[in-house]
Amino acid sequence: MNNIFHIFKCVLPVELIQFIIPYTYEPQSNALTDDIHSFHTSKPIIHSLYYNLYVIEFDEPEPSDKEWLINDLFGFSNQEKPTMNGYVDHFYNLFLRNPFLKTRDDVDRYILKTKCRDINTQINIFWGLFTSKDRNLFLTNA
Repeated sequence: MNNIFHIFKCVLPVELIQFIIPYTYEPQSNALTDDIHSFHTSKPIIHSLYYNLYVIEFDEPEPSDKEWLINDLFGFSNQEKPTMNGYVDHFYNLFLRNPFLKTRDDVDRYILKTKCRDINTQINIFWGLFTSKDRNLFLTNA
């Protein structure tokens, strides 16, 4: 601990270090570490699949691969129902995994704001809300 403390001390105020250090002793659950691993290993795979298909094979300009990916993420999350007809229960349940969203109205407002964000951020939001099973199913169908 002293080594970590001395490293942090050069960068952070002591008060903040004393707040952070106890968290380093709390092990994370296997479910959480497995989910983090799934996120980080599957994300480059899906980006590569879409890049190879749309940019390389179909010779479309970048970022068409990411535009198709976010489109397909919306479709997958809405159980392939057109989003112009509204969102299905599955879609709402996915976004209600976000602890800051409590109601369907919260989800609707969040989605409107999300659509204005950078496409990489949008992709990360979906990919982060997916479970490992969701990611694997999406990859299988990609």
